[in-house]
This record gives sequence, structure tokens and C-alpha cells, in this order.
Amino acid sequence: MKFRIGVAVASLFGVGSASATTIQVPGDQPTIQGGIDAASIGDTVLVAPGTYTGSGNKNLDFDGVDLVLRSQGGADVTVIDCEGDGRGLRFHSFESSAAVVEGFTIRNGSVMASDDGGGIRCHASDPTITHCTITGNAADHGGGLSCYSSNPTLTHCTITENTAIDIDGNGGGGGLYCSGGSDPTLTHCQVTGNTTTRGGGVYCTSSDPTLTHCQVTDNTASDSGGGLFCAGSEPTLTNCHVTGNSAASDGGGVYCSYSFSTLTNCMITGNAAGNGGGVHCSSSPSPTLTGCTISGNTATLDGGGICCRFSADPTLTNCIVWGDVPQATHVDSGIPVVTYSDIEGGWNGIGNIDANPLLVDPGNDDYHLGAGSPCIDTGTSEGAPETDFEGDPRPWGAGYDMGADEYTMVGVTEPTPGLPGTRTTLADARPNPFNPYTTIPFELSKAMRVELAIYDARGALVRRLVHGTRPAGAHAVMWDGTNAVGEIMPSAAYIVRLTAGKAIEQRHLVLVK
Repeated sequence: MKFRIGVAVASLFGVGSASATTIQVPGDQPTIQGGIDAASIGDTVLVAPGTYTGSGNKNLDFDGVDLVLRSQGGADVTVIDCEGDGRGLRFHSFESSAAVVEGFTIRNGSVMASDDGGGIRCHASDPTITHCTITGNAADHGGGLSCYSSNPTLTHCTITENTAIDIDGNGGGGGLYCSGGSDPTLTHCQVTGNTTTRGGGVYCTSSDPTLTHCQVTDNTASDSGGGLFCAGSEPTLTNCHVTGNSAASDGGGVYCSYSFSTLTNCMITGNAAGNGGGVHCSSSPSPTLTGCTISGNTATLDGGGICCRFSADPTLTNCIVWGDVPQATHVDSGIPVVTYSDIEGGWNGIGNIDANPLLVDPGNDDYHLGAGSPCIDTGTSEGAPETDFEGDPRPWGAGYDMGADEYTMVGVTEPTPGLPGTRTTLADARPNPFNPYTTIPFELSKAMRVELAIYDARGALVRRLVHGTRPAGAHAVMWDGTNAVGEIMPSAAYIVRLTAGKAIEQRHLVLVK
């Protein structure tokens, strides 16, 4: 192992960014591992666009050195292809969060039976992985990423179409596998299209992962936990969308057993299972859900929305459970505590209602509150987050809203019925310059998937304002000058970019304080 000076100690001796160098691959070193081996603490290994294969370009090992491995052109054009033999990266030597991997696609990794982490393996290490795509990898556990006694941080990542092979009959975590006291943090990530027996998207045992602004979509479990499987764990999900996942047995979206899970501002929609299409709770402790929308889930047996068994006692506050089949909730045993929530079929508890929430367009994945929804201003402030799942401030009106969305008159608006847009276009924000709020109008010629995002002048993503399908017509979105974690951005010029189908338009914004 290379000698590794801790970051704090290094700073005392003047070792750090001031003396950091950049090593070019393939300019200075022919392979990525060659660049890593030549680097010291704080150095950057900058990799040119291309597809990197063979010895020296897979099974990459930082060997305890906190360096930055960054692509020059981003994940779309910089690929680490393991060609079905070996993994992309392995962290095992106490690397800290200062060990960074940025802007790569890591694909086609495959490791031997009883091994884990087909794409990336973390053991006793805490790396930062950002703006990466981890796809098409396979392992016995954690086809995409595995964590053991590690606390990695993932931001703006996509974990998709990985596989837990299940060679030893105990496969877990097609996308992400955590065990042995691991505490991974995922921010602005997509975990999609993975397959395994348990935890098609994320599998956790004795682990405390944190997922923020993540998409856990279209994953499959042949047993339980299509989207997320938790056993003896304390996962925290905030502003996440768990959708389109399926499990043959229990928990199409989320499966919790002996787990104190915390879900805030989450959309759990369009999932399917035998029991608990949206959420399956088994045994105490049970999850706490605040400001969540659970809708459009299905179960072939019981609990289209939520199924509780074996003394499971989940707590729901300011939630919507509506439009699930065969019923919103099913309780075999346990005493769920539900307050200030809209439950289809009704539920005893303070502030609960049983009324159509008037969601904008669930059939097209739009679960915003529509005008006149009975969920507007009828929630409670107790335990409510300061913003909704998109970052809009709570409360907006006279009170807090139920569900993941806080209804705003200048938020995403409903189109005028019968008046579809004639074209897809992004209009000028108003006011501009602004402080602290501006409204960004756009128009869609037809229903389509939309991303509306704010970038700084360097092109770095500041915040996604819209990410999902929107109907045809005129829309408007408010930006309050904050980033994805609620931090106030400085006075500067920014770019708002609309991506709608094949159309991409952008405008400049100026924040002045």
C-alpha cells in the first residue's frame, strides 16, 4: 500500500491543493491505473474521452490515496468497459470522501461466485462517486455497487440494469448492496432496471444508507423489495421517487423488516407486488413516512398501497395513500399511527380525511396537487419539512399540504383543457434579474417527459425544477434562488435549460441581491 497522509495531517504540512498536479490519460500515462499509481494525495487524474478496456483500465485501485479521478468529457463519452471480466473500481484501503470518481460510465463488470460489487466495491472506505453511470454489471451481491463497513457518497448517478447473479442462493442488491454497518449516501441518483431475488434496486442489511433526490425505478425482485429491501437497517429517503418496481412476494416499492426507515417527501407510485404494492412493513420497528404520496400501486393479494404484518407499526403524517389496488392499506397485525393524511377508505386519527386528492395526471406520472385539492392547507406543521419534493417552500399558503407536493400558484400549473400548446418552447423568466423568486414559463405541444434545470455559468447543475412527464399546454415553475439542498445561491448569471423530447432550449437568468 502507498503511504497515505490523512487530509488533516497533510494540511498541517502544506500538502494539498496548492501542490496538487494533474496527470493526463493517455497523454502522461497510457492507462487509468497508470495515472492513479503516479498520483499523490490531492492530485487529479484527468481521463480523455474514449472507451477504456483491458489490463490497467479495470479493477482500478486507489490503494489508500485520496485523489480525484475525473473524466474530461463526462460519462456519456468516457467508458470503463470491463468486458465481462473483473470490476470497474475497488476501494478497500480506508479511502476518505476526498477520494473522488467523477464522470464515467462503468459497464460490463462481472466477478466470481460469492464475490460482490460487479461495478464498484467499497470495503472499509468512504469514496465520493459523482455524475457516473453504473450499468450492465453482475455479481453475487451488489451487481452495480456493494458496500461493506463503508460510507460512500453518490451524487447525480444512474445505477441501471445490473444483476445479482444469486450463485450462492442468497443474492441481494442488483443495483446497490449494503451490509456490515455501511452508511452510503446517494444524492440525485437513479437506480433503475436491476434484477435480483431481494432488493432489485437497493438491498440493505444492518446498514443506514441515505438517499436524497434519487430515482429508484423499474427494478425487479423475484422475492421481496422490488425497489428497496431493508432488514435491520435505518435507511433515510428524502425527495425520492420510487416507481415502476415489482416484487413477486412482498414490497413492490419498499420492503422494511425490523427497520426504522424514514421517508420524507417521497413519491411511491406505480409499483407492484403480491403483498404491499407500494410499501410492505414487517415487524417492529417500522418506518416513518412524512409528506409522502403513495398512489397507483397494485398488489395481487393485499395492500395495494401499504401492507403491515407481524406487529408492524408505521407512522404516517401528511401523507396521501390513494388510487392503489386492491386497497390503500391492509393490516394483519400492528397499530399504524396515521394523522393528517388522506387515506382512501378512511382511517381513524387526528386530521385524517377520505377524499379524492385531485392529483394532476397520475396516468402520466404527474402527482402534483391540482387546484382545489382537499389536501391543500390541511396538513400539520409538526415534523413537516421546510420544502416539498421539488424544493418549493412549505407552507406556501395558509397551511401545510398533505403529500409530497406543496401546491403553489406559481408552481407547475395545469394546462387549460382543450387548448394544447402549438409548440414546445421555453419563455423568458419573469422577473429577470430577480431576487429571490422568478417564474419560468414553458409550453408543450403534447404530453412528454420534461426536465427543467438550473445550471451555473460553468455548466454545473444547481437544481432540477421539473423531472417527469407533463401534459400538453402552458406551464410555469418558480425558482427561489436555492440549490438542491436549499442553500442560497450567490448573485450571478445562471442558465435555465428545458429538455422536452428532442427539443432543448435555454435562457439566461440573473440573480441580484
